[in-house]
Amino acid sequence: MQHAEEQFSALVDDEPDLPPAVLVEALLDDDAARRRWSRHHLIGEVLRDREAIIDLGLADRISAAIDAEPVLLAP
Repeated sequence: MQHAEEQFSALVDDEPDLPPAVLVEALLDDDAARRRWSRHHLIGEVLRDREAIIDLGLADRISAAIDAEPVLLAP
């Protein structure tokens, strides 16, 4: 797993050890890899102090967590 993380990071930095096509193929076949790719790009944008669009679904997750809370009835 660590090796895969390093490969994706190197691809984002335009310094991959493997052919880019091999890594891109892995991205297309794996949901977790696509999320990892997105995070690497977001991190890079933030580190370069560029305006990055951050849509992590936070509001939806908070809303779902609230909806999942049990109803408490006061005695």
